[in-house]
Amino acid sequence: MVVSTIGPGSLGGDVLRIDGSVGAEAHLIVESQSATKIYGPGISRYEARWRVAEGGTLELRNEPLLLFGGAAYVSHTEVLLARGARLCMRECVSRAEDASASARITTIVRRDGRLALRDAMQLGDETLGTRSIGTLVGFGGALRDRPVCSDVRAGVGTTLLDGTFLRVSGRRAWDVRATLESAYSL
Repeated sequence: MVVSTIGPGSLGGDVLRIDGSVGAEAHLIVESQSATKIYGPGISRYEARWRVAEGGTLELRNEPLLLFGGAAYVSHTEVLLARGARLCMRECVSRAEDASASARITTIVRRDGRLALRDAMQLGDETLGTRSIGTLVGFGGALRDRPVCSDVRAGVGTTLLDGTFLRVSGRRAWDVRATLESAYSL
């Protein structure tokens, strides 16, 4: 499934809501067709709720989110995983130009009814600066040897209930994206 915005990107005040489910033993890959451009003034919102049934697999392969001057972006993603369900979710945020912009991104994952991850990032001028920030959340797969650009820094950890969490930062959004893409295998 390819998710796309109409026109040049998301303008202040736009809201994209997704409510999706993956059936038992099914595999769904959700991608965007290009980087998502966020323009201001005003707040653009993204709200997603996913349910993945037993044995199902969900891959959320977002292209980089590019914040233009005056942009404010608020994202809330919740994923409900049944027993044995698998998840690979990656996202990358970057300023597209040297102008003030902000993003607040919240991710919640519940596995078999129990909290497995709650991650909240507040990104602004000081946090982003000239860097791109990426996150990968995985359940049911494994980290793999990954080529890392010399300019990319990565920190890896585990979540509650055996998940993997990776935070990456680098100068270029595409280097961060490539690192996230190659880091985890379902």
